[in-house]
Amino acid sequence: MEAGDSIEGSRKKRSRRRNKNSAERKDEKKAHIITHAVAVPSPRLSWRKINIKELEERYRELVVHLVEYGFKHGVTGHVTLCKALYGELRRRRPDLPSHYIYTAAQDAATRVKSFLTLKREGRAKTEKPEVKRISIWLDDILWKPEGYTAVRVSTHRGWVTIPLWPTKQFWRHINGWWRLRSQPRLRLDEKRRAVYVYFVFEKVVEERPAKGIIAVDLNENNVAVKAGDRVYILETGIEISHLATMPEGRSCSL
Repeated sequence: MEAGDSIEGSRKKRSRRRNKNSAERKDEKKAHIITHAVAVPSPRLSWRKINIKELEERYRELVVHLVEYGFKHGVTGHVTLCKALYGELRRRRPDLPSHYIYTAAQDAATRVKSFLTLKREGRAKTEKPEVKRISIWLDDILWKPEGYTAVRVSTHRGWVTIPLWPTKQFWRHINGWWRLRSQPRLRLDEKRRAVYVYFVFEKVVEERPAKGIIAVDLNENNVAVKAGDRVYILETGIEISHLATMPEGRSCSL
């Protein structure tokens, strides 16, 4: 009898666990992750700190080589790209932190995949992908935040601190409980001798069914609103006011 009770109890526990997991999965389906990219500029940098330009040139070299290989061999996965060329690129750039090879592979794979999609759709303007604009992709090994007003970046010359001028949009996301992702990007503005840091924020938003629907019909003379089973019409008189203010000798067809 006790054994039977134990088996029955186990079945009930498993059933409750399945129901709980099923409910959690339903909740997950209703939740969506939205992302926003926010650009935060730096002040005008000294020439010592502008060696970000040298970093950009080295990073571009990696991306170009990876894009050419990926397009030639039809490789669109960043892991495969990295494995294929890691040793060669490490020998080419021993001064560059190794994680730039990983982020450059992610960058290159995205470019190759996008180009192949355009080519299939007949919208590609060139025969092969071209690397024009460069944003340096970082991961959590290559950068560190210093509060909210500076970041430290690992470069071929060691760690460099870049001060920032946080924007209103940046503070709005920080104070609005958005979560900061660990992979920002850097873009150099040579004319201003400044760097833009592109932070990516994300937030989980729950999808909730609408409790009710209000139909609104906008017209020039009135606004019709349906709430429940009743319809309300609000007279605006915009057409009459418009005709009354028309200059003499002119007409307006409405």
